This record gives sequence, C-alpha cells and structure tokens, in this order.
Amino acid sequence: MKSKMHILAMAIVGISLRTAASAMASTTLGPADGYSAFVFGNMTAATDTWGSVAVGGDANFSGGYSINSATAGNNYALIVGGNYTQNSSTINGNVIVGNSATYSTPTVNGSLAAQSVSLQGGGSVSGGVFYSASYSGPSYIAHTKAASNPTLPIDFSGAESTLGADATSWAALTANGTALSQYSTLTLTGSSSTLDIFDITTTELAGISTIRLSVPSGTTPTVLVNVDGSAANISGGISGFTAASTLWNFYNAHSVTISGVALTGTLMATSGRVNFQSGQVDGAIIAANLNQNSGAEIDAGSFTGSLPSSAPTTIPASALRVPPTLALVGVGAIALAALVVQRRRVELQ
Repeated sequence: MKSKMHILAMAIVGISLRTAASAMASTTLGPADGYSAFVFGNMTAATDTWGSVAVGGDANFSGGYSINSATAGNNYALIVGGNYTQNSSTINGNVIVGNSATYSTPTVNGSLAAQSVSLQGGGSVSGGVFYSASYSGPSYIAHTKAASNPTLPIDFSGAESTLGADATSWAALTANGTALSQYSTLTLTGSSSTLDIFDITTTELAGISTIRLSVPSGTTPTVLVNVDGSAANISGGISGFTAASTLWNFYNAHSVTISGVALTGTLMATSGRVNFQSGQVDGAIIAANLNQNSGAEIDAGSFTGSLPSSAPTTIPASALRVPPTLALVGVGAIALAALVVQRRRVELQ
C-alpha cells in the first residue's frame, strides 16, 4: 500500500509540477512583435515612426512622415489592410496595401503592392509596383499587373482577439510592486529581479508630473504597469525604465492621450484610441486606433520581456486575483490521498 500511496501522491505532484511549468511559459507580443506601431483600426500620422508600421484599417499619413528609417532593407516596412494615403516621405522596405494606395512624390526603398495604385508628382519605388486592378503614375516606375489581390501577411482580426485576451489576462495578475504617489511624483518600487507588476489608475496618472521606477540593483526585470480606467492622460518626466522590458497595459481604456513626455516602453491600449499629441515613445504603440500628431515621434523598439501566457490553464493560482483557498486545491488533494490510504491500512489490519 505504501507504493500505491507514493504513486498516487507523485501523480498529483506531477500534475502540479506540469501546471507550474506551464505557468512559467512566457509570451512577448505575438503578431505585434517588431512593429513600432501596430493598429487594429485606423491610423493618421504626421511625424516619423522609426520602425515598421502595421494598420488593419485605413492609414492617412501627411508629408514628411518617414517609416522604418532605422532599418533599411526589403522587409515589410508598412502593412495597411484598408486604404493608404501618403504625401512626400521615405519608406525603407516593402509596402503592402489591401485596397488602394495613393502616394504623392513617393520614395520607397522596396516594392509597393495594392489593388489600385496612384502615384503622383514623380518619385521612386525601387522594387517596383504590383497592382491587381489599376495603376496610374510615372511610366519610368516599373509596374506589373498581378493576377490576384495582395495577400496581407497579418490577420488583424485574429491579432486583435489575441492581444486583447493577453491584455485582460495580464491585468488579472497580482501586483508584487508598490506604487506611491507623493508631491506629483509616482514612484514604482519593484522587488523582483524577473517580473515586477504594478497597479495604478488613470486618476493617479492625471495628477502626476514625474514617474520613477526602482528595481533591484543590477537587474533588468520585465516591468508590467497595469493602468485601470476608461480615459487616461500621460505626460511629464519618466525615469528608470528600460524600453525593451517595459509594458504599459491600458487594458480597459477607451482613450489614451500622450503629451509632452518621453515614454519608455510599449504602450498597449487594445480597446482604445491613442492620441499621441507630442513627445516621444521609445518603444512601440499597440492600439485600436492611433492619431499621431506632428512632433510626436515613435522610435524603433520591440518588447522582449517575459510575461505569462494568456491561456487560462497556464496562469498559476498564486498569480491570479482569486480566493486563496483555490490555491490550496493541489495540497488538499495530496492530503486526501494520504488519508484514504491510511484508512485502508486500518481496515486491513
């Protein structure tokens, strides 16, 4: 009977260990990885984005808006699911558009593919133009009629669902860092060298002019800042954050306004419109819709931190906001197994 108790206990422990192993599984930002701006809906912009851009709806970019300046090459610099309009600027890399592309005096260091293409005022497209419906533009720009419409490399609907689930899941993680608001300064203090989670509200942000982060010396943990509230404003000075390991999760915001700030990290507002009025984002923006004004610049940067998977079975009870008793189920099961075996021993004696 001792061997059976041992086997039963080890089986239950094994399940617990597998669950714990799954809980350690991490994810970055999936379909949004590598993009400075990733937008499910529409985007308007008037200032540079130094990395690549993906827009599920329409994209309307005014003059001087350069894309992917930090990475010259033939990767996708711009992906647009709907209609694309742009005036006199430079794009380093390929451009693919689901519907129509209208571009005045283009400079594309790559190819341009769309259903219909209208190029105005000269310019250049080094990799040529590919269209399935119509082309109008300079004859010296190589253009080829394609047999079918362009196939987008991103499923924006699926990406919106996936990233929305991620945002909700990460918002449910229990904070292990402290947030102290005092004299218009918000100080975030983390104690973990791997993952520091903070909970703040949009009300707290509204009265803040400085945000400071403090983590254990010599460490660069993933920093998750969950912001609760439907309308958010972020401005002022920010210090102590690392762009590649910081995620600002505005998980239930309908609007987020960024102004006069050098924001470090990736800003995620999966159900909100981001109004980027002025300043700089050293990282990336993920949003339902994005309006980027003149004087609001997005630098090239990707989130490479490690966060738990959004799959319900992979998040440990200790990390979720659930009644503590649920976290004891595994231990209780082992104790119950031992009790059953002990009773069986008594009956056999």
